[in-house]
Amino acid sequence: MYIRIEFENLDSIETRKTKQEFCTAPNGLCLTSTNSHFIYVDEALKPRCKAIFWYLDIAIVNKHYGGIMVALNTLLEHQGVRRVDVLPIEGPYCENSHNFTEKFAQFIDGVD
Repeated sequence: MYIRIEFENLDSIETRKTKQEFCTAPNGLCLTSTNSHFIYVDEALKPRCKAIFWYLDIAIVNKHYGGIMVALNTLLEHQGVRRVDVLPIEGPYCENSHNFTEKFAQFIDGVD
């Protein structure tokens, strides 16, 4: 399962700290679960970008993090997180695929 985490108020210190934590050391969160991966999209790492992307193994999240809804709601509790969306993308995670990262680029500004 692929998720998009959107941040609000990108100028606040709290939001910047949360974004940095999620991208570097999200200890104890479902983002560090087995088989989870940060999806590297060039645009998403820019300071003014409002979203980042992750792949989560739903079976592991359900087993060890109280279910997917609990895990995603936990992410929402962090300062500066506006919303968390499950993306309509299927297929295995492959960080070296150019076409794969293009799929995520279309969700930088939002999910319809």
